[in-house]
Amino acid sequence: MLTHTQRKLLLFIERRLDETGRVPTYREMTACGYGDTGTVHSTVVRIAGRGHIEKQRRWGTYKVIRPISRFAVFRFDDEKKELVNA
Repeated sequence: MLTHTQRKLLLFIERRLDETGRVPTYREMTACGYGDTGTVHSTVVRIAGRGHIEKQRRWGTYKVIRPISRFAVFRFDDEKKELVNA
């Protein structure tokens, strides 16, 4: 089970992958409301530990293994920088 902040970051990653075809950088992920890239890194490691993403061989790249966006009742709102009802 993911926490609210982990779910928010995973939805952000999934959406960026769909839009651009690449994983967002940690700096881009700070747009989700994180203060610095270190906090983003620790959250990404926790999401990976729960089996939703997997670190790839190339530095800074991840593969989404268990996407939640198809089952989510929330979506990430860019303007508000938070999850809102879908």
